[in-house]
Amino acid sequence: LQALCNNAAFQAGEVDTGLIGRDAESLIHQAEPSREVLAIAAIAALGVARPRNDVDPWARLVGWRHFSDSRQFALLEWGGQHLDVRVAGKGRNAYAVHDAQGALDVEILETAGEAMRLKISGRIASATIIEHASALTIHYAGAAYTFGLPDRLAEQDVTEEIASDRILSPMPGIVKAVPVAAGMAVVKGQPLVAVEAMKMEHTLTAPRDGTVAVVNVVPGDHVESGAVLVTLEPLNE
Repeated sequence: LQALCNNAAFQAGEVDTGLIGRDAESLIHQAEPSREVLAIAAIAALGVARPRNDVDPWARLVGWRHFSDSRQFALLEWGGQHLDVRVAGKGRNAYAVHDAQGALDVEILETAGEAMRLKISGRIASATIIEHASALTIHYAGAAYTFGLPDRLAEQDVTEEIASDRILSPMPGIVKAVPVAAGMAVVKGQPLVAVEAMKMEHTLTAPRDGTVAVVNVVPGDHVESGAVLVTLEPLNE
């Protein structure tokens, strides 16, 4: 509907039965989400954008951590691909959303139902967030973007390929050692990451032979349960 309202012929009143056929490509085209859209989706997926009850002291918590910022990972699905987006808490209603280009500062200024006012990299913007059972839709800058919300535990249980390629933190903790780097060849059982939790150190090993594609953490990082620590290159079919 937004694309139709932005259509030049529609705005000019030049409407006939051939309009959709002529302009179908532009009417159904789905633009790739911008950094801003991805950041809003990640924050929404984590649930931190919902209005809080300021009477309840537990609802006013901002994710404080000793020695470092709080960090969470939002798992989104877009175009058949899974995206792990790291979100760091910077104080009340303020976040730094990390992507391949760096960190994007986002501050939630006001929420009213599904509508939200934000400051993104110093610029004021508005967005609407519609939550579904296993997805969410972001209305931003005149376009709509729907992201899937995969079940991280279900993905790990039923999808062998994903479970073998993505090394997840079993619980919240502190990264103690990362003896591998991107591009390094590893063998099954080789230590990839050591995570300390509750005074115990857990060594996560390679589930198969392969090559390290991405290392998301460094020693000293605080990680949440289910955070993707290391990703292996996919197996060749």
